[in-house]
Amino acid sequence: ARRFALPLITASDGVSDAGVLQLRGMLQAVGEDLVTRTDWEFLRRRVSWSSVAAESQGYIETLCSENYQEIIPNTFWNETRRLEILGPISETEWQIYQTTVVTPYHRYRIAASQLLVYPTLPAGETLSLMYKSGHWVIDNTGVPKSYITADTDMPLFALPLMKAGLDFFWKRAKEMPYKVEEDRYEALVEDFAARNTVRPVLSMDARPSPAMPGIIVPTTNWG
Repeated sequence: ARRFALPLITASDGVSDAGVLQLRGMLQAVGEDLVTRTDWEFLRRRVSWSSVAAESQGYIETLCSENYQEIIPNTFWNETRRLEILGPISETEWQIYQTTVVTPYHRYRIAASQLLVYPTLPAGETLSLMYKSGHWVIDNTGVPKSYITADTDMPLFALPLMKAGLDFFWKRAKEMPYKVEEDRYEALVEDFAARNTVRPVLSMDARPSPAMPGIIVPTTNWG
């Protein structure tokens, strides 16, 4: 509010002032924009369930209940058989497998918001997958959600990123020059996305030998 030369805001809960409501709405818009930018580590969720003896395993929003966005590739597994369930496959591939191919490898697709698996699984096998959630806010008890509903809510995104987005969104809405704020916001999005998760070290030389059973001789401190 100080940066925008607005009256100091001490609370937004229960406030009817249009300016306060607009800022809170824009903050919500910033969070929703950031959710779509990359596969944020803190938005990943893992879910498991027992299979049903049907092509449809249920509605994807029911199986992945924390505001499902998308399945993370290569994470759908049949834990009972220790086999990956391949996919998603297209409608054309689905028809081919349905009519001409007999395979022990299961494949999946999402249609009409339902998670379909072929061939049909028996009931009771353990399936699991990881998906991207849209819950980017937590309340004061740590419960995740998708909307700001109280002054005590906190975003999972870094505060400098949220503030930069609010600067940009507010100036753009007010039809003021916002190129500097937009560039800063985009740069911060790229920076935080790049540092979003621990990544493996890339090496151009030979890969180190994996640990193998044997006698380990320390390089120092010999007896």
